Amino acid sequence: MAPMTSRFPCASSEASCAACALALVPGLARTASSWRTSAQTRSSAPAPSSPNQFLQASRPPASPPGWLALATMVPIMRFSLVHDEEERSQAAALRDLTASVTVAQVPRVRNFVKGAVRLGSTRPLTHSLLDAPAVERALATLAAEKRPDVVLAYCSGMARFAGRHPLDHMAFVMDLVDVDSEKWADYARTTRGPMGWIYAREARCLAPFEETAARAAHATLVVNDRERRSLASRVPDANVRVVPNGIDLEAFRPTGPPASAPRVVFCGVLDYRPNERGAIWFATKVWPLIRATRPDARLTLVGRNPTAAVRAVAGSDPSIVDARQN
Repeated sequence: MAPMTSRFPCASSEASCAACALALVPGLARTASSWRTSAQTRSSAPAPSSPNQFLQASRPPASPPGWLALATMVPIMRFSLVHDEEERSQAAALRDLTASVTVAQVPRVRNFVKGAVRLGSTRPLTHSLLDAPAVERALATLAAEKRPDVVLAYCSGMARFAGRHPLDHMAFVMDLVDVDSEKWADYARTTRGPMGWIYAREARCLAPFEETAARAAHATLVVNDRERRSLASRVPDANVRVVPNGIDLEAFRPTGPPASAPRVVFCGVLDYRPNERGAIWFATKVWPLIRATRPDARLTLVGRNPTAAVRAVAGSDPSIVDARQN
């Protein structure tokens, strides 16, 4: 199988790349950010000359190897939202690898109802669907027990918590990966009917939050220069940095000899539209060219929740396998 990709591309240690991303921000550990001030007038607060405690906020709790390696350098407190027992079990698996893991349950059905009711407001569905009653109490307890020096918020859904008490005066780094509002706008341009309206609304409502959060953060991380330009054009005073996806080649280098037969694996969450489009494009546009040269080649689509369109592509060509069939 192909090596796994992650957010921190360092061949020897993904953690070192994560640490380097933070080191790019002058004064990160010496200055606290406040969402109540602009990027130029962040409030100052005493803190250690180098970060000693990290709080990572993400959903779900599954962690890329880089964060686990970073935990050997400094204590990491993990805070995550979970929707079900499967995601909760991921948190349990991390308890021995980080300083602490705290989860808050997201009431999925209640949030869908509340999100529908709030469609007439300007609140992003991204936030409504990730509401969790226990969040404020959990964050207050974490901050009281051991105050973090740096808050690392993964994605726009979790970044809002860095702007709430008691985290709103702590150094804050936001990893957007990509600019979600731009993604929703793209969805809106290619979707008809009610969902097109919902996507357009989400793009319109989420964009102001992204801009506020980017101004408040000491650094905002995105996956490529296209995303950086997109956000920087809207928030020119924000510190937007590129941390590309990469592969830890040594960690995932196969120990056995290469397979004798030509095999290709496409990995990704297959109900995420960019991944779905990519898998279908590769299977219908690129794969026939490969098969013309190597008729014995086989393609395996590996990922959670393949859509009907992905399953149809796999079912239409015997050389393409949906991994669930294995």
